Amino acid sequence: MISDAVQDTLGNTGFFRRVPVNEPSRIDFRLSGKITRLYADLQNPEKPRAVMALRLVMEKQTKGGFMPVINQVYSASEFTSGKQAHEIVKAWNRCLEQVIKQFLADVALLI
Repeated sequence: MISDAVQDTLGNTGFFRRVPVNEPSRIDFRLSGKITRLYADLQNPEKPRAVMALRLVMEKQTKGGFMPVINQVYSASEFTSGKQAHEIVKAWNRCLEQVIKQFLADVALLI
């Protein structure tokens, strides 16, 4: 679900587009990611928060192969309105927005 949300959001920015697998010569950059943290911190019952971190690696196609141009862990945490699952998920969605915003700021520096 997180991968789909990232793909949809990045696809709408104008920076990224999907390239058909059978057309590897059209790939200028490729992006991979891994969830490194995803949890609800309930240690303080009055201030529960959602925590998320993603390692995003963007590589540029060169004559020698793909070379990393971004290899960064982006993280965010958001207080939730409660401890219920739907409240935590809403906070994770806000975290994901922050992570993508941080990543896009780094992408903008490359252009």
